[in-house]
Amino acid sequence: MVDSTASYRSSFYGNDTYLSNISKELLEVPQHFGAEAPALVNAYVKKLKDKLLKALADQNRLAEVIAQQQESINHLQAVLPWPPPIARRRAASSPTQTAWAAM
Repeated sequence: MVDSTASYRSSFYGNDTYLSNISKELLEVPQHFGAEAPALVNAYVKKLKDKLLKALADQNRLAEVIAQQQESINHLQAVLPWPPPIARRRAASSPTQTAWAAM
């Protein structure tokens, strides 16, 4: 028994093997959404791609900023002593401060 859709497609598209292999569902898309369906989907895909590329660029830019900030932190940690000298003087002069610093 021959599928009626297949026979319709073969009679409509003739001997074109590509067009005759299009599924029934794919043929229903333009009928349901109109002739502009492929253009609408293409426009949506382009917008989505643009937004994803922008998000990726933003993420890369933020990663660079974070790396620069981490370099600044590392530099400051190397340059500045810890604990700060004023905290060391206070701890040495006050037994209470020494007790608190030990906790």
